[in-house]
Amino acid sequence: MINAVNAVIDLASKTSDLKILDIGSGPGFFERNIEKNRSNVEIWFSLDIAKSMVRMQKDFSPMIDVIVADAEHLPFRDNTFDVVLMSRVIKFIDPEKALRESRRVSKKFFILFADVADTLWAQVMEQFFGIAVDPAVWNNRRTLLSKNIENLLRTFFILKVKVHITAMPLSFFNILPSLLSKILNILDKPLLGSRIVCYICLK
Repeated sequence: MINAVNAVIDLASKTSDLKILDIGSGPGFFERNIEKNRSNVEIWFSLDIAKSMVRMQKDFSPMIDVIVADAEHLPFRDNTFDVVLMSRVIKFIDPEKALRESRRVSKKFFILFADVADTLWAQVMEQFFGIAVDPAVWNNRRTLLSKNIENLLRTFFILKVKVHITAMPLSFFNILPSLLSKILNILDKPLLGSRIVCYICLK
């Protein structure tokens, strides 16, 4: 996931210093893991609808601009950001409204990381090993199929790259992680983990 974002940043920054928007940034995963000394990033702006996530990110990444805001009603002007990033939140919001808003504020690039299959393992990881999700939000999540996401993306963007990512940390079990990851990516329904797809789009 980090490599995909870095690759788009490198591609986009050939023309000017970048303005990046992270929608649904949570505790700031990308902000804390993207290369720290990237001189080509002028502004990194993050937003999340959860006040607790915004407070946490301000603690972790005090140099990042972060606000409480709604992905379906972005408080920015048209064509503000060179790269708009949305990671693993589309199942909790109205996809069409969020993608329309993402297109509006994006100048060129849009990166979406979307869960296309959820399992008990994914729920356990989010609830107990990661940041707990509000039960009301979790229970109202959408079941998203890859083909549905792609159809929506093509309504608003030009879909250029699609990459499957296995979210389950197989190396945690030390059981042939490389081989099992390949197997899980082939299966229509992953056996244990939540499969993520990375979509890289152009406006």
